[in-house]
Amino acid sequence: MVVEDKTLSAKGLEAVANRITVKLSYGKVVTKQVDYHKGHPKNPITDKEVEDKFERLTRTNLTKNRVGRIPGDSLELGESK
Repeated sequence: MVVEDKTLSAKGLEAVANRITVKLSYGKVVTKQVDYHKGHPKNPITDKEVEDKFERLTRTNLTKNRVGRIPGDSLELGESK
């Protein structure tokens, strides 16, 4: 079930906060809230996380050698002058 929390919605687009609560089969309740999604300026994504995500999303379409080369090549483009 999805229920809007007005206090999270009131944060507007600045935070895009989300909270999830899960009740496990043995009764324990676990709650996690994230105010700033990964990649938000206040929760930046690291180069390593970008590379890992790229590898996960391309491993079925590109060879392992190609997957390994592209992130490094792409990051170097940002450093070019």
